[in-house]
Amino acid sequence: MKKTTNLVLQPVSQDVLQKKYLAPGERDTDDLFARVAKGLAQAEPEEQRDQWTDRFERNMHDGFIPAGRTLSSAGLSPNLLSSAMRKANEAKFGDTELMTCLVNCFVQPVGDTVSGRDGDTVGIYPALEQATETLRAGGGVGYFFGNIRPHGALVKRTRCAASGPVSYMQVYDSSCKTVASAGMRRGAQMGTLNVDHPDIERFVTAKDEQGNLSQFNISVLITDAFMDAVETDSDFDLVHKAKPHPDVNPDPQRNAEGLWIYRSVKARELWDMILERTYDHGDPGVLFIDRINDENNLSYIEQLQATNPCAEQPLPPYGCCCLGSIILTRFVRNPFTANCTFDYAAFAKVAEQGVRMLDNVLDVSPWPLEEQKHEAQNKRRIGIGFLGLGSALAMLEIPYGSEQGRDFAQAVAKVLRNSVYKASAELAKERGSFALYDRDQYLASPFIRRIRQEEPDVYELIAKHGVRNSHLLSIAPTGTIALSVADNDSNGIEPIFATSYRRAITQDYGSRVETTVYDHAYRLLKQTRGDSAEFHGGFKSALELSVDDHLQMLAAVQPYVDASISKTINIPADYPFEDFREVYSKAYRLGLKCVATFRPNEKTGVILSVGDQPAAEKSVDPDRRLRLEPSEVTSALRWPNRPETPDGAEAWNARIRTDHGSVYLSISHWTNGKAHPFECFVMGDQGRHQLGALGKLLSMDLRMQDPDWIQYKLNALEKTTTQPFVTDLPGARETRVLSIGAAIARTIRVRCEQLGFESGDGSQSIMLNALASRKEPKTRGEAMLAAYHDVANHTTGDDLAIYIKEAELSNGQRFPYSFWLVGDYPAEWTSIMKMLSIDARITDPAWIASKLALLTEWSEPQGHFFANGPGQKGQLCFGSTLAYIATLIQARYVELGLLDAEGNPVKGALYGEAAEVNLRGRQKLCEECGATTWKKDGCDYCPECHAIGSCG
Repeated sequence: MKKTTNLVLQPVSQDVLQKKYLAPGERDTDDLFARVAKGLAQAEPEEQRDQWTDRFERNMHDGFIPAGRTLSSAGLSPNLLSSAMRKANEAKFGDTELMTCLVNCFVQPVGDTVSGRDGDTVGIYPALEQATETLRAGGGVGYFFGNIRPHGALVKRTRCAASGPVSYMQVYDSSCKTVASAGMRRGAQMGTLNVDHPDIERFVTAKDEQGNLSQFNISVLITDAFMDAVETDSDFDLVHKAKPHPDVNPDPQRNAEGLWIYRSVKARELWDMILERTYDHGDPGVLFIDRINDENNLSYIEQLQATNPCAEQPLPPYGCCCLGSIILTRFVRNPFTANCTFDYAAFAKVAEQGVRMLDNVLDVSPWPLEEQKHEAQNKRRIGIGFLGLGSALAMLEIPYGSEQGRDFAQAVAKVLRNSVYKASAELAKERGSFALYDRDQYLASPFIRRIRQEEPDVYELIAKHGVRNSHLLSIAPTGTIALSVADNDSNGIEPIFATSYRRAITQDYGSRVETTVYDHAYRLLKQTRGDSAEFHGGFKSALELSVDDHLQMLAAVQPYVDASISKTINIPADYPFEDFREVYSKAYRLGLKCVATFRPNEKTGVILSVGDQPAAEKSVDPDRRLRLEPSEVTSALRWPNRPETPDGAEAWNARIRTDHGSVYLSISHWTNGKAHPFECFVMGDQGRHQLGALGKLLSMDLRMQDPDWIQYKLNALEKTTTQPFVTDLPGARETRVLSIGAAIARTIRVRCEQLGFESGDGSQSIMLNALASRKEPKTRGEAMLAAYHDVANHTTGDDLAIYIKEAELSNGQRFPYSFWLVGDYPAEWTSIMKMLSIDARITDPAWIASKLALLTEWSEPQGHFFANGPGQKGQLCFGSTLAYIATLIQARYVELGLLDAEGNPVKGALYGEAAEVNLRGRQKLCEECGATTWKKDGCDYCPECHAIGSCG
């Protein structure tokens, strides 16, 4: 096939094309398009497949590009490959057939039950299992979490209070981190919650700099009623179908719809909270859900509550986004000349052919779930959009932010709408309408009524034949496609980011070379007018355009798109919050369906830049940097085990009164010239047996000849926050403490001071010098590596998951550095996990091995239960939930090669020599250039080279 451009792809575009889309044995877009065309033609009658293969291949060369999953996987069935490609494929992957889904993203329903079904909707953990299958097959996933009862709701079966949707989102987040999707990258996720959900504040603030929910983009479903309440500064009820627990609301009331009212808030205060969070963190996004549903062609049979991770496709449960984009620069004739034009007729022809191609994708794609296949066949949703708008405008010498620029974009969108609906009606004449097509109700939808007003001929075709596809239009980010197949055109509806920038390309054998990357339009300008040519005076890059320029472009195009548009509005770092608030109010007034913004600042940790300078990152607290040096700390133990005291030892007792009973401490010490505390017994009322485990861990710390280490641990414990209360402590009456762990720390500190066991400046501390980092390392919004386990003890009611955060050394060795619990468990365990996390950062594995050995033997009265041992099919009896948790952590260390099968340290396994640590998950470094990425519309976006991962 003859190519339609006389520009050879830039080296970086060829590099990305090879890594992302070419199969083994393929060399260029000719091979790629031939394979994809042949794969999609399998949906045609056998005798017509060759002719449709040629047409589809021609259409891709002319500018229609299916989405990334289709490009990378279509046509890879062994029976479709040439013998040479089949051999290359088998040499790389073995003789197994690739079963990657050909569509990018889905919506997974989640019901309000842990297991089983909530009416017609799968429960929380069955939904997680289904989502995991989708992620493994290459699809991103969107979820609506509003069905899950809020924090403090009554759980009738156990008569306890629910933990709320955010706690389960953390489980989904961790699962996504550990599941590699097809193509060896992590999947993208979108979580949505309705603005009247009682947990809306928890949801809005759930993402943070510590990496919580790092695999999620989150968006709030904003209703018209809420916006009216904001406008009038009215009260707004937070409601749910689940009844509140009596301890949360002893006298709950119902609203007119029969929903339980949890509390009322000032709508304007809640709105400001949402926007302030977005202003500082880039999340949440905003979805105007009533407008989305009012404009939905299928509002007569479905209510939309979630989107794909990039938000350009609002979808029903199990709905998919089957996407494709048209390269606009392919239709600019005579660029940068006086007679430059845009070929609308050729553009329309390519769009019409694209409808058939994407309709075929729905028939040839393997589906992760039968429910997804059923949903796709019933409605046959597809989404055709465009990419390269900014580059095309530059070639036409039309400023992006001008009225002329918006008129052009609107004209393109209108031609696209008319062409694809005409083609779908013709396809319905040939193949039949989608299964759930209802002529009268479909024709009555607002979007179709606009077609009737503006293009009666297209409307008459729909009225006569129906349509093959319920929805046909969507404008996606297209980052990686624009960079590779389109020679670095601008992304989707976006303006040109920069005319050029520097980036590295990884060569064979791991070497890297730097090269300059140019915008496609800028390359054509140089070719047309010479090396000294520059864009005309009206040109502005993405960061130079005003906020209103971005909004107005969205408003110009949205009426012609039946789904939605993925676009991030760049906000200057110094943009006043009052003006920022108005951006969202104006978006609502302009009729937009969704808004996503990004303002670089200290919390987001990214300042966008172009040219030779890399994206600046937030400075890192030196106490949070990880660096491992060889150490051996157990030799500093004065007593490796509890000292023998045949004549007894002196002890000091203290009582801490809490709101739920008392806690008793007994601190023993040994005097041999100087008093040295060596043991701490902790006992509690009302079954607080787990506090004894905290005392056991602290006792080992006390036996060190290192007062600085004791003070460091006590300082950390004193900052642990669970259930604050006021109590009397030794030497301090009516003192407010953050937790029982904090009270214990204060009490032990007092006793150490009484005994003269006081710390110095820490410079000579064996333990502190052996810490990989003084504070828990932070990922600056990037994802950490993590392992997790589910834990359930039916005898005590503990039901939780433990997350083991890990860093990766430069030699590939993984290093656990923090432990976190999520779910239902005693609050005191937070203190235990905090202490254990500090122990994990000691670079001598013998130290954490000793602490884990203590916990694996910990038993509680009536706490015994049976569970599968790590890596074992048979069940073992564990003396307590804590013992089981310690066993799981110990097994992870064994799996990583840091401990042997008996739980003893493996010498030299952690470091052969000092090694810098990579805190970021692999997907958080740009695969094309190695720069740090940030989240943009739910995708991993590289500000250096514009590559979009995960869902791009």
